Amino acid sequence: MEATGFLVPTMLGLFVVGGLALSIERTAPLGVILLAPFVTVIFFYHLLLGGSAIWGFGWAIGLVILAWRYRSGFGGLVNYGRA
Repeated sequence: MEATGFLVPTMLGLFVVGGLALSIERTAPLGVILLAPFVTVIFFYHLLLGGSAIWGFGWAIGLVILAWRYRSGFGGLVNYGRA
């Protein structure tokens, strides 16, 4: 992945933007959405390859707690187009 020359900087940018979005109440749901794919990869890495399932579950539970906390912010995504 590092050999591509763009993937690692893109990931870094998304980590920064997602983290900054989490620090502001209004944009926190966006932060959860941006970080969810990376947390999913971290979860499965620790579960299947890393040998430390507890660590992977910790990150996944943290994301689920954040998603639950900001669940009202996701309404526009699932109710788009409804009158």
